Amino acid sequence: MLLKRKKLHISNLNFYAMRKKLATTKGKAFALEALAKRRKANAKKEKIDNSKLPAGSPMFFYCTSCDDLADELPENYFISKPKKLCDECQALKDLGWLE
Repeated sequence: MLLKRKKLHISNLNFYAMRKKLATTKGKAFALEALAKRRKANAKKEKIDNSKLPAGSPMFFYCTSCDDLADELPENYFISKPKKLCDECQALKDLGWLE
């Protein structure tokens, strides 16, 4: 149990360090370039149509910015709202680079 906590703590530190590095002009250019690549790659991917899945299948929700998979929830997901943005786009929005 203690080992898992350490790993979680280290990954959180890495996430914040990465976010700090992105908050520069070069980081912004890199992040926006990666967003453009994701949009281009995801435009070719076929989305899963939730209405065509059998009953009991998980529901798939896609990012409104880059069309990548943002969230996968069970069919009875009414307790929690699905994410509208994937993790990468949410980080860009938090930094104010995505409208």
